[in-house]
Amino acid sequence: MIKKVKENLENNYLLLITIVFLVPGIAIYLLNLLLKLGCNIGSWIYQYVDLSLVIIDTTASIKTGDYISYYFTIMAIEVTAILSWALLQASKESNRLSEAIKAKEDNRDNEKVKESAMIIYYDLLLKIGILRNLYVTLILSKEIKKINTIEINNDWIKNLSELRNVLSKREIDVLFELYGNFALLQKAQVCSDVETVKDITKSISGKLFIDVLLKYMWMDFEGKIESLLHNKYYIIFRKIEGKINEEEKYYSDELNQLKMKQVNGKYKIHGEYINGVLKNGKDTYYDENGNLIYSLIYKDYKVIKGNYSNYIDDRFENIFDIEFDENGMEDTGRIIIFYDSNMVKYDGNIKVRKYEGYGILYQDNEYLSVIFDGIWEQGKKKEGVFRDNSKNASIEYFNGTYYNDKPYTGEIKLGNLKSFNDVYEYKGTIKEGKMENGIGYTKNVSLIDWSYIERHNDNIQCQRYLMSREENECAYEYEQDDIPDEVKQEMAEESERYEVQRTKENLQDEYLEVVELIETKWTRGNPERFEDDDLNKKYLGYGTKEKIRKIHKL
Repeated sequence: MIKKVKENLENNYLLLITIVFLVPGIAIYLLNLLLKLGCNIGSWIYQYVDLSLVIIDTTASIKTGDYISYYFTIMAIEVTAILSWALLQASKESNRLSEAIKAKEDNRDNEKVKESAMIIYYDLLLKIGILRNLYVTLILSKEIKKINTIEINNDWIKNLSELRNVLSKREIDVLFELYGNFALLQKAQVCSDVETVKDITKSISGKLFIDVLLKYMWMDFEGKIESLLHNKYYIIFRKIEGKINEEEKYYSDELNQLKMKQVNGKYKIHGEYINGVLKNGKDTYYDENGNLIYSLIYKDYKVIKGNYSNYIDDRFENIFDIEFDENGMEDTGRIIIFYDSNMVKYDGNIKVRKYEGYGILYQDNEYLSVIFDGIWEQGKKKEGVFRDNSKNASIEYFNGTYYNDKPYTGEIKLGNLKSFNDVYEYKGTIKEGKMENGIGYTKNVSLIDWSYIERHNDNIQCQRYLMSREENECAYEYEQDDIPDEVKQEMAEESERYEVQRTKENLQDEYLEVVELIETKWTRGNPERFEDDDLNKKYLGYGTKEKIRKIHKL
């Protein structure tokens, strides 16, 4: 302090010396002048006020001794004022230095807290990312190219303790428990205990992530793993992130009502907030492009309704807009359901977890081939178009109404050697489950190789045929086709008949039973068989002999 006073006096000594010596003389002159002026005013006042007792000689000059006394008195006052000024300036400077030192210390402490916050934030995000990959691989059975082993930093307790002015004790306890769970998961990974890893992964994920989004964690969330966090954990992570970014007014918590914003300024959580968890309210998340990813309504700590969208093949699609049951299962609304291959299975409405109303069912392939496009009722087809382009499709096409999930009335086309109500390869219309107008094949004869069956009567399949013969349940017996006597038939027809016969013989070599089909035409529901000619026949085999041969070889 004394040093500062001395510096202030030395910096202004010329000005101060000038003031010290000049000001007293000027002050005495001005005081004398003021006194004379006062006396002149007093003579004017005399006519109104009696001033006979006040005697002032304005003509007399100031005595030398009095002048010196006045001079040094004023100088003393002046020096005192200067010293007081210097002391005041030194005090101000000292206060500024103290504040600067305090600010520097506070800033150092703040930077230390920010550093710890950043370490905890990104360390946990890394571990949560590994946990997500484990869940997608082990629980959802999706393929992840590489899963890293969780690593625990020994300084995590120290860094976590630095956040005591950022987080509440309860929130620090939550992170402490989370680190403990990650330590258990790390131990299981190191020991290659797959079942334990799976159990711990499922347990942690059930608490850490939003439960209604668990099955969709294989999808791309723009790399924002924190968007999957349950509000209990998101609130904590957001506070840590707010400290790192030195954000202000990004959340408010008054009277158990929480309002919290994302970094982009959009509201994330809004509602009744009890013991660190959203009880009643809304949890929403927007991506960096401003697209609404999800909006979930909570009641009594459970999601009762929600809307979720994400990217499918670079297209932003609504995945569900639905109500949930008390177990967190999709109950009623619109939804996209996926195969295990991540291909779209169903896109439409459901009611009480069953297909209901309009919806499209797809095949499990990358081309999104439509199986059924139409109206559903209680999980069964009611009206619409059915297609099946697979190689072994029973029904290739149907457009009409359904009864008990089966074609009932409409236009139908059966697959190669596929039957519907014992009619094969039918193409035409059906009415009330019966053929109406169209062409197909019906059974003509059944060619059974009884000699082969009798030789292998210890086989279960062969035993069944023998039992059916004994009980007269076999509808058809072996018959040999009559070869046409005409020799003038066209070469093309002969060639085709030959191929049909060769097919039949090949089937007889391979199968226990060969069924002969004959082309039939329906008109207004009445069937009419074509001529008993090989040109109008097809053959179908049942019960392969190869399996029986392999069994006997064993």
